[in-house]
Amino acid sequence: MIKKTMVAPGVQLAYQPTKQFKTIHVNVTFATKAKKAIATKRALLSYLMAVSSKAFPDQRAVSLAMIDAFGANFQTKVATLGDLDLLTVSIQFIKPGLLPNSNQLLEQILNFLQAMLFDFDWESDQAQTTFNQERQNLKQAILSRQDDKVAFALDQARELTFADAAVRESILGSIEELDQLTLKDVLQTQQELLATDQVVISVVGDLEFDQLTKQLSAWPWADIGREEKSGVDQNYSAQIPQLLAAGQRKLVKKVDWQQAVLVQNFQVEGLSLHDNGPRYYATLVLNTIFGASPASLLFTEVREKNSLAYNISSRFQPDLAILTVVAGFDFDQVDLVEDLIQVQLKTLAAGQITVEKLENAKQSLKNEYLIRQDSQTYLAVRQAGRFLRQAKEGTTDFLAAIDHVSVADVQAVAKDLILQSRFVLAPGEKGESFGNK
Repeated sequence: MIKKTMVAPGVQLAYQPTKQFKTIHVNVTFATKAKKAIATKRALLSYLMAVSSKAFPDQRAVSLAMIDAFGANFQTKVATLGDLDLLTVSIQFIKPGLLPNSNQLLEQILNFLQAMLFDFDWESDQAQTTFNQERQNLKQAILSRQDDKVAFALDQARELTFADAAVRESILGSIEELDQLTLKDVLQTQQELLATDQVVISVVGDLEFDQLTKQLSAWPWADIGREEKSGVDQNYSAQIPQLLAAGQRKLVKKVDWQQAVLVQNFQVEGLSLHDNGPRYYATLVLNTIFGASPASLLFTEVREKNSLAYNISSRFQPDLAILTVVAGFDFDQVDLVEDLIQVQLKTLAAGQITVEKLENAKQSLKNEYLIRQDSQTYLAVRQAGRFLRQAKEGTTDFLAAIDHVSVADVQAVAKDLILQSRFVLAPGEKGESFGNK
């Protein structure tokens, strides 16, 4: 049973008590509606939060603190959930008292987290040096993503899919915006994040709930204006983003890339982030049969039987109501690849699914679900996601819901899929491209 309480205005604690693990996992997730030009700032802020504060001024000091905390693991990341931009700080550490001299470990860990979240050194020469170094590290990450054919194609396809310019942005932001950022810009971003974001602190492990609540409530939330925020801000509930008109198409050619990449985004209708209904479970099963496993239609028919793709797969993103197909192949095969993808969808829409395929897909999904229950990271992320989606809890048993999916349910989803956008990255003269046709 998950225990919940507000430790400050707009700061929700969700604690899942369990003796299953010998470690404790803590996620602090900051959520705000995606807005144009904030992705770069928040990505850079996450880099700074990972390596420096007044008490731990550099990466070496942070690493030593983790060693002193019996090998704790600390990290930060940015992500999205529907139309929300998320910045998450997480730490995993052994259960206090499990090892000699570890009784005070919870207080030690929470003091460390407080320092990394609230107390960055914005004024010293060291702060500017750290800022310059982390800005360069983020730049390299952005460049690496642009050099990755699949990541680049996915980002380009995203721009063809969503109506909101902020949702279309890469989660790491852009180099053009990054080059313009100053230490003062990121300070302002941190102040806004601490004062106005919806915050979910999700904890999984075996702790004293009252002690946890007391220490988190003592963090300096009021010092940065948090007392002016409402208890739960409905405006920060995740929503499925609005889409552009269906049928967006684009081809980009780059002379230094030999292999073509295709990304197709299909709109899945009838989904809700607040309640995982039958449509959600049917889409999970469809995706497994269609392209999410080595036994899927895309893998066996397109890659194995017809040798048309080096790799091909599909993935379902329920927070975006999108089913995405990604394929790598020789560019002169693009028409054949796309035709064969459509053949597989028509097969599903016609209900040509054997009992064996259906049951294998269901079993695969149930096995994955059970495996995830052994991951503290997954459980903590799920808690935060449920709160930010304002999802109903305990209304559906996942295993039973998957068992109830029929061929007709999968068929209905397949019939309703809409090809929202299509992006092709191909070898050719640099800069050559065309838009919708």
